[in-house]
Amino acid sequence: MKKGKEKLVWIALFLLSFFFYPFAIRSSWVSNSDIHSLLEFSAATFALVTASIILILFFATGRHIFLLLSLGFTLQGAEDFIHAVYSFVRIWPTEQMGLVSFVPGTYVAGRLILIIFTIIGLALAKISPVQKENRIKRAIKYNVLGFILSAVLTFLIIRQPLPKFILPGHLISRPVDFIVSIVYLITFFLFVRLYRSNNKYHTPFEYSMIASLIFGFAAQIYMVHSQKLYDAQFDMSHLAKIVSYIFPIFGIGAGIFAMYKKQEEANIVLELRIAERKKAEEEIRKSRATLQTIIDSMPFGVMVVGKDKKIRQINAAAQQLSGYSENELVGQLCHKTLCPAEENNCPILDQKQVVDNSERKLTTKDGREIPIIKSVVPLKIGDEDALLEAFIDIAERKEAERKLGEVNKDLEDTVSKLGAANDGLESFVNIASHDLREPLRKIISFASILKKSLQGKISSDDAENLAFVIEGTNRMTQIVGGLLAYLRIIVKTQSAENVDINKIAAQLEQFELAVILKEKNATIEIPSSLPVVKADSAQIRQLFLHLIVNGIKYQKKDSIPKITITSKPAAGGMVRIEVTDNGIGIKPEYHQAIFNMFKQLHSHGEYEGAGVGLTVCKKIVELHGGEIGVESQTDKGSTFWFTMPAAEKLTIAATEVESHV
Repeated sequence: MKKGKEKLVWIALFLLSFFFYPFAIRSSWVSNSDIHSLLEFSAATFALVTASIILILFFATGRHIFLLLSLGFTLQGAEDFIHAVYSFVRIWPTEQMGLVSFVPGTYVAGRLILIIFTIIGLALAKISPVQKENRIKRAIKYNVLGFILSAVLTFLIIRQPLPKFILPGHLISRPVDFIVSIVYLITFFLFVRLYRSNNKYHTPFEYSMIASLIFGFAAQIYMVHSQKLYDAQFDMSHLAKIVSYIFPIFGIGAGIFAMYKKQEEANIVLELRIAERKKAEEEIRKSRATLQTIIDSMPFGVMVVGKDKKIRQINAAAQQLSGYSENELVGQLCHKTLCPAEENNCPILDQKQVVDNSERKLTTKDGREIPIIKSVVPLKIGDEDALLEAFIDIAERKEAERKLGEVNKDLEDTVSKLGAANDGLESFVNIASHDLREPLRKIISFASILKKSLQGKISSDDAENLAFVIEGTNRMTQIVGGLLAYLRIIVKTQSAENVDINKIAAQLEQFELAVILKEKNATIEIPSSLPVVKADSAQIRQLFLHLIVNGIKYQKKDSIPKITITSKPAAGGMVRIEVTDNGIGIKPEYHQAIFNMFKQLHSHGEYEGAGVGLTVCKKIVELHGGEIGVESQTDKGSTFWFTMPAAEKLTIAATEVESHV
């Protein structure tokens, strides 16, 4: 409850306790000793009941405040009982017995004793509770001391003359009761301070004790203004006192009810937890059964090891591999049986690795060592931490690796020999480039000189034969050049790099093809940006040069050559590039044959060439892992296409550029 609401409730209780005060002041009511005794007997009964219930709280909690409050209410009840008996005039005529001060004295003594023990209880409220085994002894000890103190205090009070208790005709007719009311008010504030000091004191009982003190204070105020025995103020004081005794009973009852509700809620929570626990245990049981089924079905060795490094489960494959039975392994320390690791050197439990993937040697029951790959990962089975270990026999793999090593060595030797052969081939190409061409050049040179010197001196048939010699020698020179170009492709392949085809096409157009483009009035069109490929730049340059030159060369007379180069994505990270011309075209039955060495579809007189260019193109494409082909029909031009590995990042960049154009 918030402080603002607390204050409102306490103010309401104060107002309620004094609700009948104006009526009592004006009332002429006068009761008798019978009613007074009845009220006192009732008060004594409620006080003793309250004391008993509070004593039970002490035995349950061991808190000193409960013991002292119980003692206070017990002594108050005893005083009220004695007071009731001696104020019953029919039985005990106190005036005749010389006990005039006994009746008011026992009233004041009881009230003082209750409030004194309440204050002492407040002072001891925060000390440690009494141990369970000492609570009965402590209760007996305090009760004996309390009764002795009560008897002494009562004796001292009743020894005082009556005028010190009652001053009829005065506003404060009972000054001693006024002092007691002040003490009640002080105790009220002390209890409020305790209540607010800690949330653990925010209980129905503590709250009811504050209400009890409010009505106890009201009872004293009513008695302060009582002018004579049995008047309205006198009886209202006793009624307020009875109500003050009843409040703790209701407070304890409310506390018990709250505890009961909490217990019900706790029982519900407990039942839910029990159900969850049973469900979890069932899930663990199913998980273990499922795990066992899974590991039994695995073709390699599997075992489950607990945090104590003892084997919990093992499958049939592990038993077969190790030679141990399940009974021989389960419950044993893993490093002493299956796990090939040293004691206190577990990679996961001791070295704190996340996983363990390593090659080890497993010692079988008969002492053999088997090479294995071991994989260990942490595993959660319900709330239990464990390790899942799997190991595979790699003896066959090790043997295969040994044999593969031998094969690799042989392969290295072969590669070395091939390298030497390749070097020899390259040397041959260089030598052949000179030694084969030089005689041909001399033949052409001397034949040309001979033709000039014999011009007009020999017959027409001899002149024609001499022309055939010169033409044949020129053709042989072209064939040798083609062969040497083909061989250079094989022996001089460079490592692949990013090649921008746009730059290659631009350079060819500017340099190598400049003359023929001008002579033939030919054009090269690139409708959209071409991709970047992963290739040997020199060979790509040669590839495009052959295809473009062929497209310009194989044209009808008076035709203006037009070459178009396009590209599009292909499967497997490749790009397809197409070189289209408007030439004479190729019959479908020759689409494959044209890529063969020395294959020519036309006579040398129609179109010059050695029949090597397309063979070179095919070899370049194949060396880059691509394919080459042609799509063509007679008189409708040709489209030569080939695939090359795309340079992914640069190709994406090129595509993005196109999207903005």
